[in-house]
Amino acid sequence: MFIEINDLCKSYHTGEIETVALKNASLSLEKGKTGVILGPSGSGKSTLMNILGGIDRADSGSVKVDGIEITVLSDDGLAEYRRAKVGFIFQSYNLIPHLTVAENIEVIENISKNPVPLDEVLKAVGISDKKERFPRELSGGEQQRVSIARAIVKNPDLLLCDELTGALDYVSALDVLSLIQNISRRFKTTVLIITHNAAIADMADLVWKLRNGEVLDTIVNNTPADAKEIVW
Repeated sequence: MFIEINDLCKSYHTGEIETVALKNASLSLEKGKTGVILGPSGSGKSTLMNILGGIDRADSGSVKVDGIEITVLSDDGLAEYRRAKVGFIFQSYNLIPHLTVAENIEVIENISKNPVPLDEVLKAVGISDKKERFPRELSGGEQQRVSIARAIVKNPDLLLCDELTGALDYVSALDVLSLIQNISRRFKTTVLIITHNAAIADMADLVWKLRNGEVLDTIVNNTPADAKEIVW
């Protein structure tokens, strides 16, 4: 099993107020598969993703990725884990405005151990003709494609996507979801999508429903839909 999360707990404290973000959350996902974590705002989705991505730490529980127990890694160990294993795609594109498309991607390429060649990445996300453009010259969908290219150029084993279609129109959203699906198939990348949009679950191999920090249901989908066919 590529991802194994068991009894994960996380709380935040503001003064004397405790907010439980995750309560004994458990899930697992095989390598090369696509999973969707589904739930409303405040359900613990992003906290789970941040812990899995090595950005935040759990209070208790176990998180193994490709056999590595990341909960016991030092700060330097987590930094190396993020660099070597994980690609992040966020709803906010986080592009550097004064760099071109190619330069935005090269920032990550230059610190990666085994990057995918830049031209191959640009072709994979369909923006080869935009490589010398600046972010301000791109549509929202095109900027999201740049953020996807920046995530996959490092050739990550795990791709984490946080509400990646939230800022896009319907047509652009389907294009981006189809792109993620194709990348998973082409590069054998394990994909985890965090979303409140139940329709996106149709493209996943596994779906977990979160509420109030708990995994309420696990759904196995033996026939994932083509992303282009999703309707909401």
